[in-house]
Amino acid sequence: MVPTLFAPRATARNGCAHAAAASLAVHHGLATDGPGLLSRLYPALPPDTPGRLLGTTPWRTAAIARRAGLEAQWGWAVRSGTALALLQRELAAGRPVIVLLNLRPLGHPWPVGHYAIVTGLTDEEVSLVNLPRSLAPRQPLAAFLRAWRIAALPLPTYRYAWVTVSSGAGFPLQAAAPCAAQSPA
Repeated sequence: MVPTLFAPRATARNGCAHAAAASLAVHHGLATDGPGLLSRLYPALPPDTPGRLLGTTPWRTAAIARRAGLEAQWGWAVRSGTALALLQRELAAGRPVIVLLNLRPLGHPWPVGHYAIVTGLTDEEVSLVNLPRSLAPRQPLAAFLRAWRIAALPLPTYRYAWVTVSSGAGFPLQAAAPCAAQSPA
């Protein structure tokens, strides 16, 4: 199971990419002290948008994951079917995926960008970790797709942005999700 790590209060603003990377480093067995790793990642690679006001770009999130010891690549898609196919492939291989979301469609009171980790996917719902505590860890697939389609955020049109990671150690991972990866209807 992927642990949920939260950025310390001192770095909480725009620290969700760092928390996601540290969570996956712990999940993959590359770190045992998630909070300690998190406290080292933020100063080494702080958010990279102008003024750090809009957080961290997907390519910087991949760099943060690499700094945490993971093999990482970032990507994006314009169509939801392409993005869902990537999620299915990664989850079937036991690799949770970091995704950039607009939290408003998931029940947050205002539109805010946030990196979460997808750990499961069915035809009807998505399982997520690294969400604010006020949001449910299981979300309807339709709401998740609206949240993942980030065109409403003040960023270039990535639409569906993600960071895929692996341990690079060549060993099979533990089951990552309470939901099994299935083909969308």
